[in-house]
Amino acid sequence: MRALTWLLLAATCLSSLEARADVVDPHPGIRVVHGGGMAMVVADLCTAGVSVRATKWDERNRTAPSWAQAVDAEVAINADFFDFPGWSFVVGRARGAGEDWPAGAQLKEIRTYWQFGVNQAGLVPNAATEPGYLITEIVGGHNILIDEGKGLGPLYDGDAVLQGSHRRTAVGLSADRRYLYFFVSNVALNGDGIVWNMVSHNAAAGTPPIHWATNMDGGGSSQLYVKGMGSVISSTRPVNNHLGIYAKGAGEPWHCNRAPEGWLDSADASGAKGWAHDVDVPNDPIDVFVSFGGPVFSGAPSKKLKSAKHRDDLCTAIGSCAHGFDVAPPLSLLDGQPHPVHVYGMDEAGVTNVELSGSPKTLQATAPEPTGLRRALGEGGEAAWKLDPIWHRLPASDAAITGLALGTALPASPVLVQGDDGAPEVYLLDGTSLRHVSDPGVMDAWSFDWGSIEKRPASELAGLAKGNAWPARPVMVTTTAGESFLLDETLPELGPPPRGGAGASGSGGGPSAGAPTAKPGSTTARDDASGCSATSTRPGHAAGLWALLGLLGLGAWRRPSGTDRFRRSLPR
Repeated sequence: MRALTWLLLAATCLSSLEARADVVDPHPGIRVVHGGGMAMVVADLCTAGVSVRATKWDERNRTAPSWAQAVDAEVAINADFFDFPGWSFVVGRARGAGEDWPAGAQLKEIRTYWQFGVNQAGLVPNAATEPGYLITEIVGGHNILIDEGKGLGPLYDGDAVLQGSHRRTAVGLSADRRYLYFFVSNVALNGDGIVWNMVSHNAAAGTPPIHWATNMDGGGSSQLYVKGMGSVISSTRPVNNHLGIYAKGAGEPWHCNRAPEGWLDSADASGAKGWAHDVDVPNDPIDVFVSFGGPVFSGAPSKKLKSAKHRDDLCTAIGSCAHGFDVAPPLSLLDGQPHPVHVYGMDEAGVTNVELSGSPKTLQATAPEPTGLRRALGEGGEAAWKLDPIWHRLPASDAAITGLALGTALPASPVLVQGDDGAPEVYLLDGTSLRHVSDPGVMDAWSFDWGSIEKRPASELAGLAKGNAWPARPVMVTTTAGESFLLDETLPELGPPPRGGAGASGSGGGPSAGAPTAKPGSTTARDDASGCSATSTRPGHAAGLWALLGLLGLGAWRRPSGTDRFRRSLPR
């Protein structure tokens, strides 16, 4: 019932407003809706030359027109509550042109605040939270009126200031943080009146919905100045701080958050390949979210990873090289059927996540016949080894599975060991032999826990035979009877341990450059030649299945759960 009442009131306000309001665009990126003693300014923060300015400490105690003319701003309103007529402090946080106000002259109440900086515009709900990086302009926001597109009335935060009717000033922002709204009323309004009139003025402006809005100082302080229009809502009261807008028509739109860009170039059995880049952080790799079998939130198997692969073509095209990605598909999808592959670039600011150009593409591939040894997974083996039937199970017939040589059963759970002599090699204990975990990506692909690596006497490890390197990624097959096996490369004859123990391969007494230790700084899969031992090389794979798996790359394959993978996902 309340939602219907809101709609009826908004429709009534809009109908009444359209009859008396004027809509003008006095400056590039600025729209003004005014009439009937109320006005709203909508600023497009992505228009060239548009930026925000707040009052510096030594600029306080001025009317909005006086301050705007002093700093050459096109638009200005009054901002935070202050000690009238003392002009010695404001209630919330305050920063202007990168300069904080004195500590004793701000933050008298823990409310909200608006912050603006390089590629940033936003509302911080708790003033105790420190401002973000590269934030140059801050004003206190006081009571939240609209949160995530919904009005919080009639109670709001319980503050009596919203229950009575007064002249009002309010500030709002769109969900994509592109549109900034200044609303000022010479008509006395309560909290609901502010929200209804902000919504109706915005509808008249034809701009996107208001996602967040706060009440600012009002009463005799409310005032709005627009260059060329003068005092649209006037007051003779000097106020302590202001929020202004520059709209020069040229120059960088400093607060504009731009969406990521990129392409999904291909999707086949070897992987989904492409690039993604955020122009707001041009030299940093960003996250991409890859969904195999359907769009995001469809429940399809998916993975998030950094687009950090070096690509020579990007060096010239976008001026930065390390923004490529190459993501192997779930093995279960190599079933000859078509599967859509969607890839999204994730905004570093957490604002606008977008589907990349060229997405979706169709993956349609058939798995090769399995080769190597099949090793039985005992009861609970899939869970103990963190195997996922979607990502790790290769489609195969019973005949193909039973035709493989049967090896020894897999250990009940992985045991990782490392010598206590400082040698960097990490091994998996496979029965009475050691299997070298030859790359950090192998650790990730198997979801091995770096913290679980056990230190063992080097002399003990030296007495164990060395087997083949541990496979690059897990591959399992399951018969129609439900019997599951892990595929292992055909093992060579196990030779005697090398002379000199586990560190005799020439690795020296400490980790080589690029070789991970038991507690690496990063466990991200790398494309360089370094591994869990910089001096050990990985044996070549056989043709067929293992050759394909070599192309599939190394990654930590898990199905993310829930919708917290995105702070927000926008439709294409």
